[in-house]
Amino acid sequence: MFARQLTTIQRFKLDLPENEAIKILTAAYKAQVENRHCQFLEDDDIIRAIEFTASWLTLENKKPGLYFTGFCGTGKTTMIKAIKMVVDWYYSNTRFKPTMTIIKATDLASMALNNNYEFKLLAKRTLLAIDDLGQEPAVISNYANVTKPCIEILSERYDTQLTTFISSNLAPENIKEYYDERLSDRFREMMEIIPFESKTFRK
Repeated sequence: MFARQLTTIQRFKLDLPENEAIKILTAAYKAQVENRHCQFLEDDDIIRAIEFTASWLTLENKKPGLYFTGFCGTGKTTMIKAIKMVVDWYYSNTRFKPTMTIIKATDLASMALNNNYEFKLLAKRTLLAIDDLGQEPAVISNYANVTKPCIEILSERYDTQLTTFISSNLAPENIKEYYDERLSDRFREMMEIIPFESKTFRK
């Protein structure tokens, strides 16, 4: 009875065969690595992460977010940039296309403090990637005002089921400790966890 009154939220997806999506994301990831004058190494962990991410991008029934977690220099931010490259390519000949915004968690916190209007707009973006979650203060006090920028924006995106990509050094079990139990609980529902377990690629 109530199902008829609710509008099913369509998950973001790329209308591509899974094997083609893997090839395209691999090429984008490689391009991002080589853009920094580095050599792309076909590390088993990276290949697994690319395959899982590419498969997720082609699915319709899935959680609305991906959480890339691991130590510094393991390829998490590179993955986010590669996804944006694929999205931009996929919609390059489309008049109305979703924009994917990548923002550092520290910049997001600064925006919440200094430009609340843009912060509110950011929460409504179809595709949003937050890089280095956990590097920003979880709570910001400005005189009498107290804000929890990442908790607020992720809670809103949980409610709206919008696609969200996150990279972080925080293990999923540390979300509760750094933020709060409510966000940790919502993470379990909204995020697929993709661990990056290789040693740092930075020399």
